[in-house]
Amino acid sequence: MQLQNKVSEMLLKWAKPVHKRLRGRKVDLFLRLVGKAPIRDTLLDVGGEPGIGGEFLRLYRRFSQVFVVNLDTTRVKATKACQFSAIKADGCALPFRTQSVSWVFSNAVIEHVGGWEAQVRLANEIRRVASNGYFVTTPNKFFPIEQHTFLPFYQFLPTWAQRKLVRFSPGYVRQPTEIHLLSAKQLQELFPEATIVSTGFPVLGNSLVALHRKELRPERIEKGAKCVSNLHSEAARARTFDQFGEPAPYGSYAVKKRIEKIDEALELAGRTVLDLGCGNGCYTQELARRAASVCGVDIQLFLLKTFRQSIPRVQAAGESLPFASEIFDAVTLIEVLEHTNCDTKVLSECFRVLKPGGRLVLFVPNKLYPFESHPCHVGSWQIGPNIPFVSWLPDFAHKRLCRARIYTRGKLFSMAHEAGFQDYKSGYIFPPLDSFPLPFKEAYRRASRRLERSFLARFGVSIYAIFRKAGPSSKASPLESTPMLEHSAQQVDEPAIASPDRIWTYNDPGERWR
Repeated sequence: MQLQNKVSEMLLKWAKPVHKRLRGRKVDLFLRLVGKAPIRDTLLDVGGEPGIGGEFLRLYRRFSQVFVVNLDTTRVKATKACQFSAIKADGCALPFRTQSVSWVFSNAVIEHVGGWEAQVRLANEIRRVASNGYFVTTPNKFFPIEQHTFLPFYQFLPTWAQRKLVRFSPGYVRQPTEIHLLSAKQLQELFPEATIVSTGFPVLGNSLVALHRKELRPERIEKGAKCVSNLHSEAARARTFDQFGEPAPYGSYAVKKRIEKIDEALELAGRTVLDLGCGNGCYTQELARRAASVCGVDIQLFLLKTFRQSIPRVQAAGESLPFASEIFDAVTLIEVLEHTNCDTKVLSECFRVLKPGGRLVLFVPNKLYPFESHPCHVGSWQIGPNIPFVSWLPDFAHKRLCRARIYTRGKLFSMAHEAGFQDYKSGYIFPPLDSFPLPFKEAYRRASRRLERSFLARFGVSIYAIFRKAGPSSKASPLESTPMLEHSAQQVDEPAIASPDRIWTYNDPGERWR
């Protein structure tokens, strides 16, 4: 028991800053929904409190009057910096008139009120009293770690099993407690007019948010519609990232790590480079600092508009590149090949546009890595990523669970050889852990550099390989300009950021740019 208590204290000490940061992200999302709240706007926090480290006080300060409803008001204490009214009441029967408060906020409460009928009553009360909109969060039922007990898949166990296992919990709950977690589908049923957003950890968020903004005042309709439209777009982009993968953040360790591997193997000075699957341009920017000329290609237009530098880019599919043959010295596909419709055709196109002696740089997910790094699906339900041992399943089973492919070193080399490439250099990298707020991250990264040179490297998260197109290598002159526009392409409006460059879309594989 003493050992269990020590482990629990250690985990809770580590979890406290993580939870504070994740809650801070929810506050940021809610404030974006609210926009610039007028002085007269009021806020009702159902089941609320100031937070682990007072992170919700920042939210309270944005409103002229704040009401906090809780069954235990002793936990709710105002401060000199932030005053609010604490009301002892049941959220399923709120003591407020219809549409009497501007905004309703409720963080991780709805799962504690009881069964489905009680959750319906709470949802209806929130919808009733809010005049402008509401923001309701709850833990994601399909997140693999149950967030009250820190026990994996605890929420899927029968009640009798939960009562027996809860005493081993290292988390916040150690006694049998009635907790009814919700899925995104169930949360949508409770709040039918709301947009459901997944937040927290990447791809499979640990929290779900039901957000909705009502527009009753004519002077705020246009502004509110734009805000909600942006949030809807973010939800749609999250679904797109599920299919094509989410780009790495600018300046992240993941970008630095992969660029270091490229620098170790290739000299890009004076070369022309094609960054295929460039995404938001985080890698393209680094390549542009090293090469004479770089062009980015991606199928997702909204990502091409997020480039931070004036770099030529084209909207096109990797299976039919809109360039003449043998014009690039190097082609990079950084965690892209697994998301394409036909990986063998993409490799053939890369071989075509490379000059003799040119290099193909590939980073792909490693099948021997014990965790599946992409989202997993059972029917319409998402249950990943980072599910253990899914990556080790046979290909026919893996295809049923994951939309992204996964490769062994032998399979990748076999495909490259069939496309006409010759071996040049290969290796493995360990996960960068950018998205995990861990205290020992730097020590882990130093250790991972050594592991990448050991026999354990084969269990890294990604395989990197550099292949060569047969023929003499020659230094080419840089591309003089963006490819000329043909009738098969169409110019797209310039991105919102100030940039003299243009984005071109390419649709007809029968014509190519020279």
